[in-house]
Amino acid sequence: MAVTQTFMFLLAAFGTANYDSIQRLNLQAKATSFELERFHENVDSIASKAIEDLQGQIASQKEELQRISNDATQTKRDIQYIHSNASALALLLTKVTWLQLSTKNEFGGDTDAAARKHITNELNNILLNIIPQQKDRDQWIQEMYKLLPQQ
Repeated sequence: MAVTQTFMFLLAAFGTANYDSIQRLNLQAKATSFELERFHENVDSIASKAIEDLQGQIASQKEELQRISNDATQTKRDIQYIHSNASALALLLTKVTWLQLSTKNEFGGDTDAAARKHITNELNNILLNIIPQQKDRDQWIQEMYKLLPQQ
């Protein structure tokens, strides 16, 4: 028991003698704890801001990708349309050329008249596709007639 009392006395004496040092340590521990809390708050704030920025960038990039996808889809449709028209035009020109070659030595007969009628119709179809406005087509046809010598 005497040892315990002696130990308690020494501990009390040590505490009394070093009261200021113990208080400083306690204050430093509280300050360090406060600084750690502020550090964690700053880290959390920076992380939250970074996450918000990344989410904004992701949303922006998604919108841009959607726009690009829509543009690509429209471009594909346009190309298909142009290809379809070009194919139809090539078939019309092939038909006109075939009719001309098939009847090149025939003049004035039924075959020649039928070929000329088909050629005229197909040329009109070509012009309708290339020059949709009647006024512009008429002007183009008049210019074509001027290329030939007058009869």
